[in-house]
Amino acid sequence: MNLSMLLILSIPLLSISFTACSLVKGKPAPKTIDDQMIVADIDRKIKKDLQLMFLKIKVESRQGNVTLSGEVTSKEAELQAVRLAQSSSGVVSVRSSLVIIGETPTKTGEGK
Repeated sequence: MNLSMLLILSIPLLSISFTACSLVKGKPAPKTIDDQMIVADIDRKIKKDLQLMFLKIKVESRQGNVTLSGEVTSKEAELQAVRLAQSSSGVVSVRSSLVIIGETPTKTGEGK
């Protein structure tokens, strides 16, 4: 086999390898949102919310699984905190450990 024949056969192989490299390089890196970013985003949303801004709500995240803890003044406030957490990018799940304070539980049938 002479040199010119070897070059002719190797050109398609080189173009394939260069094409494969350019495909890998052109692929965008996957977006990853770490737990610190998730917590910061949820904290920011809570501090901006008129219903929640003065409450002490602790936000924790582990691999996108968020836990809310602390005290809220109503079930509506708890649901709002959960909604805000769920709306944050990177959140996989939200678990509420929030305690509702200031509401007196009512007994059914009382006063009859």
